[in-house]
Amino acid sequence: MYLNRISNNLVILVLSYNRLKKIKRCLKSISLGTKISHEIIVIDGGSTDGSIEYLKQQTGITTIFQNKLIGPIKSLNQVWKNVNCKYLTWIDDDNEINP
Repeated sequence: MYLNRISNNLVILVLSYNRLKKIKRCLKSISLGTKISHEIIVIDGGSTDGSIEYLKQQTGITTIFQNKLIGPIKSLNQVWKNVNCKYLTWIDDDNEINP
């Protein structure tokens, strides 16, 4: 079973760890700046700053809680193989999307 719902979408993978303010700003920028159909998958490396609680409250995104830091490449590879989509990109939580 794949993590995303619609295979003809853009899937945006977002890496995050202990940067609550940045993940909030990043997710807002994706919502405001992405004009095509898309899905967001956040990969959290075991945050302890309130990020997990915030992400659990969000609707419309899929969150993968890895519970520990394993590095960005391993994190992406674990999730990437479980995504079926036409387009895929990844960004860090300190990136912002501009319209």
